[in-house]
Amino acid sequence: DKGGLLGSAQAIIWAATGEPAKAKSAIAVAREKRGFGHFHHTEYNIACAYALMNERDAALEWFVKAVHEGFNCYPLFEKDPGLANLREVERFKSMLGEERRKWESYKAQFGAA
Repeated sequence: DKGGLLGSAQAIIWAATGEPAKAKSAIAVAREKRGFGHFHHTEYNIACAYALMNERDAALEWFVKAVHEGFNCYPLFEKDPGLANLREVERFKSMLGEERRKWESYKAQFGAA
């Protein structure tokens, strides 16, 4: 698990099943794996795990990192149930709007996938 992706996915599972201590332990390991591959996927998973634990500030911190480091996937952000606890947070809504504008621009420029 050189890039922390497996550990961050495990954190989501632990968070979703009501095991916050195990989720945080998995996050602690995953967050140290920076420097291998596309770490923004790991950051996104960490954001989802924190959101599932309703730790909004930490979730937003990791979501911002993921987006700013190259994880630009508005359709996922809009629908991902892992981010449901952030849907009413103004900062998240603002970022989601920004990501939508980027996505629409890319779609107009390059066509629909």
